[in-house]
Amino acid sequence: MANSTEKESLSVNDQPISIFLEFADLATFKTVFQGFGVEKFDHLNDVQDDDLLKFGLSNIEIRRFTQKVADFRSQHAIKGVAVENTSSAAGACEPVTKQQSTVLMGPLKPY
Repeated sequence: MANSTEKESLSVNDQPISIFLEFADLATFKTVFQGFGVEKFDHLNDVQDDDLLKFGLSNIEIRRFTQKVADFRSQHAIKGVAVENTSSAAGACEPVTKQQSTVLMGPLKPY
């Protein structure tokens, strides 16, 4: 397994799925995602809501999952590094505000 420094140098798409699931407070589903072949963040591009239901996520967990995917991408796009280690206060990054997000990425458009 990659150490902390190696994980920080990975692009957002190459981040292990376990890092994202911890970020999304869905770490209990790690083995389920991996069992369906979802090993890294990029693999989530192939996952749809009906897949998440098959994985056992509730509707509320699916909404959280969807929001956290956007948050995870946003943090990586702005910082250019992996999500900080939330188990330690040392080196923690400030959360991105809605205004900063709008300035950097433009307003979000409904789809």
